Amino acid sequence: MVPAPPGPGNRAREFSWPSSCSLCRVTFSIVARSDDGRLHGVAVASKFLGVGALVPAAEAEVGALATQAHANLAYRPQGLAFLRTGLAAADVLAELVAADSGRTHRQPDALRAPGPGDAARPDR
Repeated sequence: MVPAPPGPGNRAREFSWPSSCSLCRVTFSIVARSDDGRLHGVAVASKFLGVGALVPAAEAEVGALATQAHANLAYRPQGLAFLRTGLAAADVLAELVAADSGRTHRQPDALRAPGPGDAARPDR
């Protein structure tokens, strides 16, 4: 149960998502860069509080990445280190998940400056 948003008629009510609701289990992350490739940002959404302190990593003129679902916090420093070497985003993700025994529980994505971004959605 979650408190209903403030507003007329919602003062003392609570709502809960139906058990069949797929939106209750939705997490997402997005990585983006400015047109000139110098600035990067990451946005995340999850049912877990404080996820923004754990999931995203970004460095100006290097790139950005996120590890969602069962986050592997080692992806942040390792991923940025790989991006600093100039490795393509797809190769960064391949390196990260190859060494991770829990890779089937991860949802990482990365974006390098400059270059295309990529997302790794391991087979489940």
